[in-house]
Amino acid sequence: TNSGTLALSGSTKYLNGRTLVNAGTANWSGGALAFQNVAVFENRPGATFTVETIAAMDDYGGTGSRNFNNAGTLTKSGGAGTTYISVALNNTGTVNVHTATLSLQGGGADSGAFDTASGAVLEFWGGTHSLGDGVTFTGAGTARTTGGTVNTTGSGVGAVVNAGATFNLQGGTLGGAGSLTLNGTFNWTGGTITGTGGLTSNGALALSGSTKYLNGRTLVNAGTINWTGGSVSLLNAGVIENGPG
Repeated sequence: TNSGTLALSGSTKYLNGRTLVNAGTANWSGGALAFQNVAVFENRPGATFTVETIAAMDDYGGTGSRNFNNAGTLTKSGGAGTTYISVALNNTGTVNVHTATLSLQGGGADSGAFDTASGAVLEFWGGTHSLGDGVTFTGAGTARTTGGTVNTTGSGVGAVVNAGATFNLQGGTLGGAGSLTLNGTFNWTGGTITGTGGLTSNGALALSGSTKYLNGRTLVNAGTINWTGGSVSLLNAGVIENGPG
């Protein structure tokens, strides 16, 4: 357990079959973090983990699963390129992307907040991500799905993209039985929407790019839709509902 300051730099560092708890301040400025076997980094409530590098958080395999559990604050504030997190990121706290791109490749289960600053990108790129009740997307930047699966799994308020925020579905699958409410901008350029949960766009929905698939889910437009390119293929019980007003 770290209750003070933890500095992560230098060359590749290996966390093998052990849990490292941060209850203070962690600063990652260089060198990959390699997780092996049942390796866990636990960022406790009130703790901070700051990413100032484009080094990767790698999944080196082994027995069990490898996880970064964030109940505190995880912030990407440095590094001009993309930081890849290949282990499962389970966010019950806050993830901030202040610069460049934070790419999540290992899936995870979330009930916390994602805030992305103008010009920055939060990317769901691989694995299966579960967005439960309490998940919010805020900020003037972009959250995007380019691969893997993002499932909405909440049984109550679900996940919400706040006004002023942007969510892009560029590839992969957006599914799940929970609800997703988009109060900001929704750009759908590729990939598949499926599942059974409520899906409502209250802001601006832009349809462009390549073929998009709506498979067995109802997409409700309560704002505006502009379709400028790319086919929209409705499969099974897929429905686009253009609401009153």
